[in-house]
Amino acid sequence: MDRVRRAAPGRAVVHVLHGASLNEVGANVQSIGYAVSTDLMTWDKAPGPALSADPRWYETIADGNWHDKAFRDPWVLEDPDGEAGTC
Repeated sequence: MDRVRRAAPGRAVVHVLHGASLNEVGANVQSIGYAVSTDLMTWDKAPGPALSADPRWYETIADGNWHDKAFRDPWVLEDPDGEAGTC
């Protein structure tokens, strides 16, 4: 993101992961985007995908097995140890 928005005292900053889609070579290429808001009306969207499919684990268009590159519906899970990270 090109800037960080600080919430006014007593206001929350809302973080959202969302599905994103790009038409590439006649196919739907899905990824995960990221945005933040302090008022739920104005959103600051991060440039480019926050996450995209790793071809080691997901089918690609080049495989010829599927007409799209499916990678969507993000899940956020609480870490029982309270540590931030990615999986």
